[in-house]
Amino acid sequence: MQCVKGEYIGLIGAMAFAGVAISCFFIPALGDKYGRLRVFVVNIFLQLPLYLMANFTNHLGVVYVACFYLGMGLIGRFTCGFVLLTESLPKKHQMLGGSLYAIGDVTATLYITFFLRYISNSS
Repeated sequence: MQCVKGEYIGLIGAMAFAGVAISCFFIPALGDKYGRLRVFVVNIFLQLPLYLMANFTNHLGVVYVACFYLGMGLIGRFTCGFVLLTESLPKKHQMLGGSLYAIGDVTATLYITFFLRYISNSS
């Protein structure tokens, strides 16, 4: 990745954003139609192979495809998982539960970034 032009690296984030933007049209509707729990669980199970594929490939095109679908998964996590969590909690704990959910999501992203930059031997 260090030898690749900056435009190609920037396209990784653009592909993730495109996945987010496109999935906003149908993921929330699927959650309303089939149930948030079902859509959330399917979403989480589909993300695991995508994370593995994005981390263990040497081909930039595979990373683009994985990031596009991981962007779609972001909407599934937040429009189904977050809403399901806050709806399942008593009214007085909804704010704390939602905050902890968001903090956990951000912490996982920061941990992965820190691990790949400073701990991993794949530099």
